[in-house]
Amino acid sequence: MSGRSALFVLFAASIAAAQQDASKPAERAQALEQELARPKRRLDAARELTALGPAALPALHRALVDARPEVVRGALFAAPGLAADIASLRDPIRRCLAHKDLGVALAARAALPALDFPGATLFTDYPAGRVARFGGDEQELHSGLPMVMSAQELDDGRRLVAAYGDNRVVEFARDGSVVWTFAELESPSDAERLPDGNTLIADTGHSRVLEVDRQGAIVWCYENDVRPIDVDRLGNGNTLIASYQKGGVVEVDPAGKVVWQWRAENVRDADRLLDGTTLLTDTAGRCVLRVDAEHRTLRTWALDFAANDAELLPNGHLVVGGEGALVEFDHAGVEVWRHKVGYVGRLARHGTAPR
Repeated sequence: MSGRSALFVLFAASIAAAQQDASKPAERAQALEQELARPKRRLDAARELTALGPAALPALHRALVDARPEVVRGALFAAPGLAADIASLRDPIRRCLAHKDLGVALAARAALPALDFPGATLFTDYPAGRVARFGGDEQELHSGLPMVMSAQELDDGRRLVAAYGDNRVVEFARDGSVVWTFAELESPSDAERLPDGNTLIADTGHSRVLEVDRQGAIVWCYENDVRPIDVDRLGNGNTLIASYQKGGVVEVDPAGKVVWQWRAENVRDADRLLDGTTLLTDTAGRCVLRVDAEHRTLRTWALDFAANDAELLPNGHLVVGGEGALVEFDHAGVEVWRHKVGYVGRLARHGTAPR
């Protein structure tokens, strides 16, 4: 073989090797797409998908129209964490808002803000009475809300706010005008807009959880031994309630029956994760816990401040807010950044990092 021929063979081999290497991320993304259906693998599969960047987009597009709701929920959790332009996922995610599976619809509502505010963290500063967004710098969104506790991004620039010191839940339009309010409350700590338009409220001062419709009618109430500070509707139709200095955390079914409980003195936030485990913000213990259905502690993040809220991100990072700080830890538990805040009531990260 001549030198020229040998060079051609080497060049062709290098091209083939490069093409093979380029196909590996796509093949891995396809395999992870299927692993979203496996309960014990969902969190890890989502984390690995986010690390693939743009190579994961085709797999996420397929997963978002999968016939299995658990796969769609996994894709909705992973999508905001992708270190890539996810604009092409907007329409598939929006269609999921009307999905017949409640868990999918709830996950879609949580995923959408990442398209408009990528990498930003929405938070409330309780003593300052303000709602702000942090994404490298800070943008104040609302002020003059006495002891504001929670805020949730809705569609079309609207925002739902629980104003603890004002005894009401308020929905603001993009221009800051009030478009809806519910005021038959005492010290509300949390409010969540549900896919059907109803609103779930932690009516802390009245020691009850309410679900109200757009007309203000109470359509569901739970008031058995709770002083709720955080409430979440789950995909199975149950409600997860974290109580302030009373009862710990309970999951109750629509009939009000307790189906799961974590007893603790002062857990102020509870999130049911993709794999069925629960993330707990233990204020008294100055830590965040991940626990399973059998009450086993799977992981503990120790903190140097009293936390009020925490969120596990698709890339495995943890964002925590509370007394004096808003902090992010990486998957290994190493602090990534810290932002000084008076006192974080609630937080919501939209995506994983500024893009």
